[in-house]
Amino acid sequence: AVHLKNLINDVYARDISHKICPVLRNMQEQGRYIGSMAAYGYKKSERDRHILEIDPEAAQVVRSIFQWRVMGLKYSQITRELRRQEIPSPNRYRDEQGIMKDPRMAETIWKNTTVQRILSNQIYLGHMVQGRKRAALWKGEKQKEVPREQWSIVPDTHEAIIDPDTFWAVQRMGERTSEERKSRS
Repeated sequence: AVHLKNLINDVYARDISHKICPVLRNMQEQGRYIGSMAAYGYKKSERDRHILEIDPEAAQVVRSIFQWRVMGLKYSQITRELRRQEIPSPNRYRDEQGIMKDPRMAETIWKNTTVQRILSNQIYLGHMVQGRKRAALWKGEKQKEVPREQWSIVPDTHEAIIDPDTFWAVQRMGERTSEERKSRS
């Protein structure tokens, strides 16, 4: 009886997964947010959890990060400045706001990779960027990174925090840094 129940549960899980995945993919293509937590600088709308709105306090930190980068600060310098000013990291901020209560998050600090991810995320231009990772949980697959050309990017779905000139200037700075590293190798 236990084996039969497990088989039925497995078939049911596969069936639900096959039905849900196309619906979620369709929502992504429409520019509707399907993530569990909004990107730092945004919050989910109280009217519709699939719409992002600016979180004024966190958005100001995002603007500062972009401005510091435009001024020429390296990722490590920006990280040090955020720590010096005792600005809560994104996870710590979510914990403090009650968005994600987890004692481990209350202790997280800013890292260079966090700053780097913020500086490269087109969501701050007002574009919905989703589908960066995929997993078939019903198959027991772990999440895998998806190539950039397969991401779902829908322009102008919400209010931008960063203007395009600033965003693309920062992207060009990142490209130069990568090229300089390669030439030194």
